[in-house]
Amino acid sequence: MKRLFCVIFALLLLLTGCSAAPDDNGTPSNTDSGEHSIYYADRVSVDKMAYYFNDVCFGNEYGATKSIITKWQDPIMLCIDGVASMGDYEVLNDFIDFLNDIDGFPGIMEIHDKAQANLVIHFYGLAEFKNEVDAPNAVGLATYNFNNDTGVITDGDVYICTDEPESERKSIILEEMYQVLGPTKDTLVRKDSIIYQRGNAPQLSKEDKSIISLLYSSRITPGMSMAESEEIIREIYY
Repeated sequence: MKRLFCVIFALLLLLTGCSAAPDDNGTPSNTDSGEHSIYYADRVSVDKMAYYFNDVCFGNEYGATKSIITKWQDPIMLCIDGVASMGDYEVLNDFIDFLNDIDGFPGIMEIHDKAQANLVIHFYGLAEFKNEVDAPNAVGLATYNFNNDTGVITDGDVYICTDEPESERKSIILEEMYQVLGPTKDTLVRKDSIIYQRGNAPQLSKEDKSIISLLYSSRITPGMSMAESEEIIREIYY
């Protein structure tokens, strides 16, 4: 098992075999017929989507670079630890509803027995947060374990600092919950992304939604290489 840490501030931008983001003159697709797949983001070409996907789903903020697809396969049993506000619960519930509507997602539900949970989200005040999180200046953190051989995520934790204003916590909750699902890198490319390194977006962008939907497609399996998953993306994204 390997421990991954995904904090708000990224150190490196993973290059995906290109020196710059691709232009819109990408590989021809079924968009010529006017029909789009369920993964399609309006006006985002398949070349760009493959680039965006690779940018956040491979690599790692700290430590060894992650070179395979990591994702959950078993249903996620989420437990709340600490004190969350009604606003925090609303953000979580809306995000859970979004995830459970994704084709291929294994499902996520809240439970109250921490011992039975495979994902715990901790809402801590600043002092307790600093005791648990060894990441200076961070106000949120996501960490998960995965099997090195299979790429399957087995369990994880999310930490949220409740001393941050509730209006700011929405972005923090969404970012950390998004990253504990498998996209382990912040992006420097998309300023409106929920995991943009240099800002706090209020919601998931259309590209964020497409990336997580593609990641949990049954066609993209844990353990796949970048080349293997990109081949699938070019088949199902149009």
